[in-house]
Amino acid sequence: MQPVLDQASLLPPAQFAVAFTAALTGRSPAPPRDADALLAAERQRRLPGPWTLDTPERPGVPTLVITGGWNDEYETIASRIADARHVTLVGHGHRPQDHPDAARVVRDFLSHHG
Repeated sequence: MQPVLDQASLLPPAQFAVAFTAALTGRSPAPPRDADALLAAERQRRLPGPWTLDTPERPGVPTLVITGGWNDEYETIASRIADARHVTLVGHGHRPQDHPDAARVVRDFLSHHG
């Protein structure tokens, strides 16, 4: 992701949208063409992502981290959060919350820490 963000100011919105989506999902979409999609791409191009913020190593509260197993960087970050319960739910890419076991994992965590 960082190489795309490093080049964001040099890329036109449509090209940035394709590069951003490819870095995020591993797939290359068709470039946006309509005005709304181009405006959304321009907005995303100009905003810093939340990934620029530091992830605390010790949150100090019971923490559940659910990842999708598709992105090595996410898995590495999740594994470095001390005292967190890390669960990998494979098969839904960037949306592990859509996994059929996600609600159960959250309920189980809350029943032990809530």
